[in-house]
Amino acid sequence: MTNVVINGGGGGGSSSYQGSLTIWIAAYIPQARVIFSPPPNGLAFAGDDRGPSGGNGGSSKVWGYAKFNVESNGTVSRQEQKSGVGVTTLLYKSLPFIGDWEPKKSWCPDDEPKLSASTFGNKASISMSADIPNGLLDHVSPDELPDEVEDEFSDLSITYDLNIEVELDGNEIIASVTGTHNKYPAYEVYVGDYLVYEFDDTEGFGGIEPGVIRLARGLRTEKKADTRNRKSANNFAPSVFVQVPDECR
Repeated sequence: MTNVVINGGGGGGSSSYQGSLTIWIAAYIPQARVIFSPPPNGLAFAGDDRGPSGGNGGSSKVWGYAKFNVESNGTVSRQEQKSGVGVTTLLYKSLPFIGDWEPKKSWCPDDEPKLSASTFGNKASISMSADIPNGLLDHVSPDELPDEVEDEFSDLSITYDLNIEVELDGNEIIASVTGTHNKYPAYEVYVGDYLVYEFDDTEGFGGIEPGVIRLARGLRTEKKADTRNRKSANNFAPSVFVQVPDECR
């Protein structure tokens, strides 16, 4: 569980924060490529090639957000919520070893995340879960894949179940994150512009050059969102605008 004090100061009474408040959740691939079949005739997935988004959205494999309105008395109401998935692109080597990585096929996953947002008095919450397979065998013939790819990585999915609760208590905005996710890819949870929770263990799966990782076993292992930190945010920003990914809305 993560408990984060976003605004410093004492609690009680009406809220010192008023306006729009956004909660953003995303699973993304920080690297440009994820190689699962090395050269000479390699195959790879295209990554999102980014770091933490700052709470403003951007390229992601699975994403969702909810916006809330906070009144001066601390009452929270829901404005809107959206979720979606990013396109999956399969890359291949145009020439053995020396060729560039080029797109081979692209597709949108058949499944989408489940997102619900609710409010109660001075609290807002989001529950978001997903089990998104990469769809490799649905879109690529097994004859085009090495045996180890079909056996080990064809069913690799982005799986998580996260719950985020935000409570306004006087001069404090307290955010808690609970839940689980698998160890691939990277995950981020923002309240406004503040990074409440992040996980990125992708470098632990065999970085072979800058911006590239190689898939490995153990990615389905469950990870709990159980870090704890505390932050005073005098420069807290609400992230009213969220850049929704264009693909696979």
